[in-house]
Amino acid sequence: MKESMGMSKPGWWGRFQAKNPIWLLVVAAILTSIYTTNDGHILHNIIVSSDPFTAVMAYLTLGGWVGLGINWLLCQTPAGKLIDPSFEQIKGIDKKAQMSAILAGVIGAASTLFMLWGSQIYDPSVVLPLSNA
Repeated sequence: MKESMGMSKPGWWGRFQAKNPIWLLVVAAILTSIYTTNDGHILHNIIVSSDPFTAVMAYLTLGGWVGLGINWLLCQTPAGKLIDPSFEQIKGIDKKAQMSAILAGVIGAASTLFMLWGSQIYDPSVVLPLSNA
């Protein structure tokens, strides 16, 4: 019935999500703890500056460039088919959707900035849980 209405069957990832929501939450929690630990490690041991705000801005700029590179790789090359076999290409979106995406990006960048900045100034074991709450 779904296929006759133009809807395709979910892939293996969609079936996994539908059948295993608890495992999905556990995997998300583990990955979140890994990347926040990695953020703290990078900001305390690799990108070091006398000014915490400068270190955070350097890290966010570097992260933005890496994100753009990964986005280009997955959206403009056949590598995107590895994640979603039905992916064709990114098509233009209307102005309202563009403004929503820009606003979401600005809010996400600002919250990340304040979380990383706070973990530079204060104890990360206190800042990170509070920022997630």
